[in-house]
Amino acid sequence: MSFLGNTPTSQSFTSTTERFNGDGSTTTFTMSRAVFTAGDIEVVVNNVQQDPFTAYTVNGTTTITFTGAPSVGTGNILVTYRSYIVSVVVPAQGTVTNSTLAAGSVTGDKIGLTAITGNLIAAATITGDKIVANTIGSSNLTTTGVTAGIYGGTGNTVNITVDAQGRITAAANVVSSGGGTGVAGAKTIILTNIFHG
Repeated sequence: MSFLGNTPTSQSFTSTTERFNGDGSTTTFTMSRAVFTAGDIEVVVNNVQQDPFTAYTVNGTTTITFTGAPSVGTGNILVTYRSYIVSVVVPAQGTVTNSTLAAGSVTGDKIGLTAITGNLIAAATITGDKIVANTIGSSNLTTTGVTAGIYGGTGNTVNITVDAQGRITAAANVVSSGGGTGVAGAKTIILTNIFHG
């Protein structure tokens, strides 16, 4: 039989039953098989069949979560897997495009650490509201070449160069020809603004 798109892969499962021990407080248990809907299993607690619509939930993994903790008992929780066929369609490499993905479906936990590099970020797309406060440290800033220190003082005038982004790109002490007036050591600070068109 032919198919449009990828050929489904059929996997057969036989029914089986496994037991779990209730302790009066645990609500989640790990099953041996992934379960996609609550109706794919039959659950019995203390010989009472559980309602798949209200008593428990599954999420497509091997976890079953009860709405209330089963009582204490050895093997008092029985989970029976029904016999069914699952068809799995695996997209071929390079076939998943932006239009295939639902809006908002790719979240941070789906993206590997260091997976997004500079070449994947569009120019001018990262604005101030996207940066968490206090996350950019001095090690992340480009070195301007200005030596850390105290400038000015008796006999010196400070000459500072500030670029268009407000960064100090140069600072130097210039020996003053006069002694200054007013408070001893107070000098004029010269700011040279460099603006780029």
